[in-house]
Amino acid sequence: KRSIIDLLTVTKEGRLVIIEIKASPDPDLPFQALDYWIAVERHRKAGDFRNKGYFAGCELRNEPTLLVLVAPLLAYHRTAHRLISFFPDEVPVTEIGINQRWKGQIRTLRRRGMLS
Repeated sequence: KRSIIDLLTVTKEGRLVIIEIKASPDPDLPFQALDYWIAVERHRKAGDFRNKGYFAGCELRNEPTLLVLVAPLLAYHRTAHRLISFFPDEVPVTEIGINQRWKGQIRTLRRRGMLS
């Protein structure tokens, strides 16, 4: 069973952030996240979020959307980091490994990437 949550939000500074959360190992995680990032970037550059009233009252910065991948540390697929290394340099990506028992309390066990 695959479990995924995609969340698009904005920082208090006005930068878009995609948070992709997986609860089980999935070799497709990096590519699903990159596909979503490309779509969000296309809409950001076209001004679609502003034009359609998303994130009202927040001035979105003209900077690439941050991409944050979250999964239980032991559930990160063994190929994920290697695949992420092939992403274009303009994709600001961060990997966060959390504890296995995240339903009770979330603890960050590893953080790798731009937000480190």
